[in-house]
Amino acid sequence: MLSDIFKPFIEGSPLSVMMRGLVERLLNPDQIDQWFKQFAQEQYTRALLFSSVVSLMLEVVCGSRKSVNAAYQAMEEAIPVSIQAVYDKLQGVEPAVAAELVRYTAREGQAIMMALEAARPGGPRPAVPAAVATGGEPAPAAGAVNPPVSAKPAAMRPTALARAVQAAMAAPAGPPPAVALADLAPDGAAASAAVKGPRRAVLPGYVVRILDGNHLAATEHRLKELRSYQGGALPGQALVVYDPDRDLAIDVVPCENGHTQERALLAALEARLATGEVWVMDRNFCVRHWLQRIAAQPAYFVVREHEQTPFTPLAPMQDRGATATGEVAEQPIQVIGADGRPVVWRRIQVLLHQPTRDGDDRVYIWTNLPASVTATTVAGVYLKRWRIETAFQHLEHDLNTEIKTLGYPRAALFGFCIGLVAYNSLAVLKAALRQVHGTTAIDTLLSGYYVADEVSGTYRGMMIAIPPPEWRGFRQLTVAELAEVLIDLAGKVPLARFRKHPRGPKKPRPPRQYDPKHPHQATAKLLAARRA
Repeated sequence: MLSDIFKPFIEGSPLSVMMRGLVERLLNPDQIDQWFKQFAQEQYTRALLFSSVVSLMLEVVCGSRKSVNAAYQAMEEAIPVSIQAVYDKLQGVEPAVAAELVRYTAREGQAIMMALEAARPGGPRPAVPAAVATGGEPAPAAGAVNPPVSAKPAAMRPTALARAVQAAMAAPAGPPPAVALADLAPDGAAASAAVKGPRRAVLPGYVVRILDGNHLAATEHRLKELRSYQGGALPGQALVVYDPDRDLAIDVVPCENGHTQERALLAALEARLATGEVWVMDRNFCVRHWLQRIAAQPAYFVVREHEQTPFTPLAPMQDRGATATGEVAEQPIQVIGADGRPVVWRRIQVLLHQPTRDGDDRVYIWTNLPASVTATTVAGVYLKRWRIETAFQHLEHDLNTEIKTLGYPRAALFGFCIGLVAYNSLAVLKAALRQVHGTTAIDTLLSGYYVADEVSGTYRGMMIAIPPPEWRGFRQLTVAELAEVLIDLAGKVPLARFRKHPRGPKKPRPPRQYDPKHPHQATAKLLAARRA
């Protein structure tokens, strides 16, 4: 019976089923509400559950609803409060609670990714737990908060869902069908596209963290205090810690004051440093006390030099070879730390073949990595910093993370954090696709825009055809069972429908003419003149 409900969407939009199943698992309402009671200090639950607020915001962020009010009207029967109460709840969500939600989903996502890497597409499925064979239920995951047994229909037991998905996707023996990568991959990439598994590590042997700040876009002037103000209304900013190897936003430091210096927020990250990590950062974070704190962990940094950070060269630059972007040289430097003690670090120069957008013809990088990590390798690691910029672009263009109608800083920051949660869910989805279709095909050919469009476009109809209770089985699947289901679904995804369409280099824009006497032009007349 379950297979008949899921089968049309498994065959027609497996990406949507994967995404909805991941959300059900990562944002289990019962577990989220219990978690909220533990972490919230200012808010409490009376009539409006925190899980309901998360679900509402997720619909807005993922694009299935255009606004908070539209999502509220669609869910009004399930939300026993007024729209004003919803807005009051949003503007009161503590930034620390929103940040912890991102960390929680990142940890859960990492566990699923590890299970995906351990699974084998088309290989044997795990044995049915003995408890299920006798009519019982498998043991829940550690720390899971389970609803009462009476609330779970027998048809929704986890392994029943796994069997239903596999039955609906019955196919001839052999590995799951995939798109012909030779037709999608650029020349020379087809062979590497077939390599399946996790992404290649940015710096093998090290755990890399990329740190960057993101200022939320100005909001509409809906608040009374903003209506007479002409300038942009900044609702806040956030520091984001990104794992480039797993494509996950693993930490965030939200700040309600949009004018706060980014480096002033670094203290919140000091307690979360881990031994052996490599932190890759832009020049805004080239601050002596912060770099010393990283080195004292002990951990490592790769940071672009800030011209106002003092240092003393200990030797002239020595050539160290070249990279694709420029010639590399290196020298040791001495820096006097905030505590007055001198330390010796490495300073690497990259003489660029082409200047940066700011006109810089060379870039200087500081690091305390050991000499076994060559200067050219350090320069290559710094270049990977663009990955977090790409993640921010996906958040801005593919997901609705900066909701212009949310003027209150806490509400806007909560929306941004829900966007990070959605981004992490998509990262797990892509990890499953890599296991079936290959790393290069997903990282270079899959369009995040078309994936988000597919999920948002299918979601509303899918939730009518498959109501929320039918998805509860995803909550209690073991991590290994969930990984198998995701791999099965990934084998049904037709990648050709979601491929990127890169354009060539942009042509210089010609100067535009403006005639005050003729401020408007008829496009048809201009086209007729061109044809003539």
